[in-house]
Amino acid sequence: MKYWLCFLSLLVLNVHLHSKPIESYSQAKNHSHRFIENKGQIDILDSTFQRDIIAYVQQENLTIYIHRSGLVYQFDKPVLPIRQQSSFPLIQTNLNEQQDTTFPIETHRVDMNILGANLNSNVLFESKSTDYIQYYNKNVLDVFKYQRIVIQNIYPNINWILTFKNGVLKHEFEVKKGGNSNLIRMEYFGQNAIKITEEGDLHIQTTLGEIKEEKPISFQGERPIRSKFDLKDNLLTIKFLEEYDLRQDIIIDPNIIWSTYSGRANIPTSSILDNSGNSIVCGSTISTTFVAAAGHQMTYGGNIDNMISKYNSNGSRIWATYYGGSSYEDEWIQNNLAIDSWDNIYFCSGTRSTNNISYNGFQNVKPITTNFSNYLLKLNKNGIRKWATY
Repeated sequence: MKYWLCFLSLLVLNVHLHSKPIESYSQAKNHSHRFIENKGQIDILDSTFQRDIIAYVQQENLTIYIHRSGLVYQFDKPVLPIRQQSSFPLIQTNLNEQQDTTFPIETHRVDMNILGANLNSNVLFESKSTDYIQYYNKNVLDVFKYQRIVIQNIYPNINWILTFKNGVLKHEFEVKKGGNSNLIRMEYFGQNAIKITEEGDLHIQTTLGEIKEEKPISFQGERPIRSKFDLKDNLLTIKFLEEYDLRQDIIIDPNIIWSTYSGRANIPTSSILDNSGNSIVCGSTISTTFVAAAGHQMTYGGNIDNMISKYNSNGSRIWATYYGGSSYEDEWIQNNLAIDSWDNIYFCSGTRSTNNISYNGFQNVKPITTNFSNYLLKLNKNGIRKWATY
C-alpha cells in the first residue's frame, strides 16, 4: 500500500506545524525550487512567537517555512522498524493480504530569527508560476508558487529578499540609502552545533541534516565589498572589512545550502564516488514526493522502493530516481554500488515486486518459487536504465 506523508503531523520544540493538507496539482508536482504561498493551508500555533507562515519550500526531507522575521528549517524522517531475521519488511503469511503499518516520524527543527524585525512589513511575491495547487480539504484554492519573495523594510530602509538562482536558495539583505546594516542580527536555536568554518561559511548541524550559509558576498553596484559573518554564541551578524559609500545601496548576498540525510522518508545505505568526484547515494524510501528528479523512474512504485541519487562535489543534486515495483524492495543491503570507467552505475538489491524491475536482462521474470529475489541494475551516468535482471 502507499503511505501518504502529507497527513503526518510536525511537532517540534513545543510548536505545532499542522499536517500538510491534501494537494491536487494543476500541472507538475515538482516545486522544490519555488516558494509556495501559505493562503491558510498551513497553520502555525506558536504561543512563543505567534508569527504567521507566509510561504514555504520543500526539498527532500527538509521544509523551510518563511515568516516575516525569519526562517524555520524542519527536517523529518520516518523511523522504520528494525527486523532481526529478515532484511525485508512486513513478512506476510498470506501474500494476498495487505498490512497497515504506520511509521513514526523523527523531526528536527532549527529557527533563524531576525532580531528586531518589523512584524508588519509588506510582502511582495514575484515571478508567479503558471501552475497551481488546490487544497480541497482546507477549502484553499489556486495556490501559486513564486520564484522570489521581498519582505520590505524588515528594518528601516532594509529589504529582506528570498529567491532561487540556478537552483540555489539565496536570502539577501538590500540596504537602501539611509539603512543601517548594523541592525541586521540573526539568532539561531534548536541546532546541535553551530560554527563559522575556516572558509567563512556558517555551518549548522542537526540530527537529520546540515545547513550551510556560504560566506556573504556583498556588492555596491558592480563593486564587491569584502564582508564576513561574525558569530557569538548563537547570534550571527555581518561585518564589513572595508568602507563603502553610505549614500548608495548595498546588497548582502549569502547562499543557503542544505545537506539532508537523503530524503523526506529515506534510508541511505551505501555511497560511492564516480570518476569525476560526484557522489552516488542509494537506499530506500516510502516517500511519494520530492525523491525523483530527471532519473529513470519518476513515480513511486509502492510500499518501499529503492532510490538512487547523484550529487556533485558541492552537494547539489544532479538527478535522483526511484527504483521499484508495487511490492517491497530491500532497504538494508549495504555496499551494493559499483562504478565502471564510463561512470555507469551498478546497483543490486532485493525485491518482492514482479513489475518495474527487469528490463533487457538475463532473467526478466521473477522466480515463482521464492518470495524474495535479488536483482541487478545498470544505469548510465545520467540515471537512465540500461538493463536490469532478476
